[in-house]
Amino acid sequence: MEKIFNKPSHRMKSIGFRLNDEELNSLQKTCYEQQLSISELVRRAVNEYASKGSSLSS
Repeated sequence: MEKIFNKPSHRMKSIGFRLNDEELNSLQKTCYEQQLSISELVRRAVNEYASKGSSLSS
């Protein structure tokens, strides 16, 4: 599975032909959950930074 993701992005479309719908949905769900956890980490980091009295420049 790891080797698939090491290939150039223009070849990523071929993944759909190697995975059935269930596997593809599972993969998309995993990516979505990881995206959510990353945004949660960012939110916590920003809140922690702001709580230290530093002002974030916009």
